[in-house]
Amino acid sequence: DNYLNKAYDKEWMLQDTNVVNPIIHTVTQDFQIKTQLEPFTGLKVDLNGAWAKSKSTEIYYMFDGRPETYGGTYTRTHMAIRTAFRSPSLNSKTFDDFLKNKKIIQSRVRKDFMSKMEDANLPYDPGRVYVNENSGDVLIPAFLSAYSGQSASSVSLDLLPNVLAILPNWKVTYDGISRLPYIRDHFKSVNLNHAYKCTYNVNAFASQTNWTPVVSNYGYSVCEDYSDFDVVAGEDYIGSVNINEAFNPLFGVDASLKNSLSFKVEFRKSRTAQLDVPGNQIVESYSKEYVFGTGYRIDDFGMIINLNNNKQKKVKNDLNLRLDISFKNTDAYIRVI
Repeated sequence: DNYLNKAYDKEWMLQDTNVVNPIIHTVTQDFQIKTQLEPFTGLKVDLNGAWAKSKSTEIYYMFDGRPETYGGTYTRTHMAIRTAFRSPSLNSKTFDDFLKNKKIIQSRVRKDFMSKMEDANLPYDPGRVYVNENSGDVLIPAFLSAYSGQSASSVSLDLLPNVLAILPNWKVTYDGISRLPYIRDHFKSVNLNHAYKCTYNVNAFASQTNWTPVVSNYGYSVCEDYSDFDVVAGEDYIGSVNINEAFNPLFGVDASLKNSLSFKVEFRKSRTAQLDVPGNQIVESYSKEYVFGTGYRIDDFGMIINLNNNKQKKVKNDLNLRLDISFKNTDAYIRVI
């Protein structure tokens, strides 16, 4: 801001309202945390968390008041495991919870708005609803609470929470079976695998149009007359959010025998739930996948087929053969709000 004021005062920028060429200021924030735990020999747990936000602001310095607009993206690691094992169907308990949560979230947003108006000594009508139950300020927290298994009474109303909101994802590996006498005699290694990854993503957020700030992060989205039903809105407009969740794998076995033969068996499970705010719908996708694989390693393959001539230094070349077969089933649902 100081540099912009200096540049403006010294007329380094073209100050002509007929030439609209705004200043674009972009801020990208990225936070990642990783750690590895080994509770006992053979069991390794890798934990990770991530949070990223990118925001671009356009400053129209050539107009009075220097109006600004902004837009960006947001993502963080999340956890929705409480509802991950519900069977997908046309009659969805999760979606029913979402519909119930709308009323609770609407009431919470309304009370929060009125409380801040009262604290700021601003007039409001306690008999008015103010908040549209199909606005993003209501639908997004209701969506997160229902599909994450959280209480609608305690889920955060912040649509773009800070880095403290990240939740852990993990990968678990156990190779202790390799130390059993019979296994040790026939296998080079036997690993049991499990991994969980879940993210909450805001595809795009932007500044509200025709929005007048009133108190805190609330404003009137149409005009200063707030006697209508749905004029109260937060400062960020978000049209779509989604939760991506994957057990990759939910359970897997990866083993190598002493005769260079290897095999793996995995069961993978994933789902995606996307909320379309202006379209008033939720699109869900569920998949289950079974993977069977085998492999074989031929040692010193280059020497067997004489790839190395006598004038060249001999290099050890191994040939790895791999065959994987997977069976995958996907179900998709479009639920109208």
